[in-house]
Amino acid sequence: MVFDGGTLTPEEEAALSIPAKAHAEIEALVWLSREELDDKCEPYQARRIKHALAAREFNQSLPALFRGELAA
Repeated sequence: MVFDGGTLTPEEEAALSIPAKAHAEIEALVWLSREELDDKCEPYQARRIKHALAAREFNQSLPALFRGELAA
């Protein structure tokens, strides 16, 4: 899932943590620039995040995606 959490203050960033029950699935919380996505994410993840950023930029809903591609 992709969520728009808005802009966080440094204090809000520092207060974030991974819930204990999620440690098997989530290794870390990181902030990336759009330019870093292709290097740091799996291709389907980078596509999904880019779709979410475009939807936000144009004030649209995120379309249904499958592995980062538009679902049929």
